Amino acid sequence: MFLDMKSSTTHAERLGHELFSRLIQDCFADITEAAIEHQAEIYQYVGDEIILTWDAEQGAHNANCINVFFDYRDALQRRAGYYQQRYGFVPAFKAGISFGPVTVAEVGVLKRDIAYLSDVLNTAARIEGECNKHDQLLMISEPVRRLVADAAGLQYEEIGTLELRGKDEKVLLFGVQKQSS
Repeated sequence: MFLDMKSSTTHAERLGHELFSRLIQDCFADITEAAIEHQAEIYQYVGDEIILTWDAEQGAHNANCINVFFDYRDALQRRAGYYQQRYGFVPAFKAGISFGPVTVAEVGVLKRDIAYLSDVLNTAARIEGECNKHDQLLMISEPVRRLVADAAGLQYEEIGTLELRGKDEKVLLFGVQKQSS
């Protein structure tokens, strides 16, 4: 999952570097409970973006890979007063999720790091990048849709296909909403 703050450039310009940095720190702290609850591994923070991963079984179980998004959104809403008072708005995030094999490798010489290498990362990032275009907060690839089958409490809307540069196969996309109780 690539999870990215909506309108972050606008917020950063308005808040300035120091206050925007505190905002990011607050947002990243607020995902902790949802990540633990839904067995997500936080792979990386990249600017205002969070990259979450699961193994297939954990991600599919109770649609963890999708429900983490909605629980995080709810956590931000529970703290809406704090965010409004401190930053003048409540942050919102958009996300793209894809599924498939990933290779984990140690990379680097002077600075070593663990890198996840796979087309899945590129696909998830591209899906997240399509959210605004399709007026969606959460979009998933068709392999994720198959993985979670008919998880309770979720609604799927077929968006269409995404053509990825350098690939022959198009990716079928779905928007995801949480059903009202």
